[in-house]
Amino acid sequence: MATPSDIRLKDPLSDVTRKERRTLLGVSALGIVMVKTGLVPTKISALGIDFSPTDQKTILQAVAVVVIYFLVAFITYAASDFLAWRHALALSVRESMINKAKEEAEASIRSCREITDKVEEVFQREFGREMILSRMGMRPVSTFRALFEFALPILVGGLAVVLLLR
Repeated sequence: MATPSDIRLKDPLSDVTRKERRTLLGVSALGIVMVKTGLVPTKISALGIDFSPTDQKTILQAVAVVVIYFLVAFITYAASDFLAWRHALALSVRESMINKAKEEAEASIRSCREITDKVEEVFQREFGREMILSRMGMRPVSTFRALFEFALPILVGGLAVVLLLR
């Protein structure tokens, strides 16, 4: 089983979620650029179509609907991936502590009371190690990655929707 540090630093997104994230960011960026720069098509020469201002507003609304779709899809997949990532971390921490406790208990402890005391000692020691690793940057990196992977696309998609539907 992977260590807690391995779980914290591994890619939390599945391939499907990563594709949805990429598409959400791309469509959101396109929508933001269209609104902020006014780059909405006025005509498609190849088809001989001219767009009135009302049609241009409809194009922005259509882009907003596409952004909303990818936003909902990303949130759905990302929530599942985030929960799986956190669950894997919790299981890894638990497994690591159990294995460490077993190793140390089997080597030196025979009575039931001694085993209980040893498990508590290992728990305290392992928790302390996790705090030291966290202070050294592991938790901040993990937190930044989670914000970058999960929160940024949601914020960008939300901004695109707000701007497109104004």
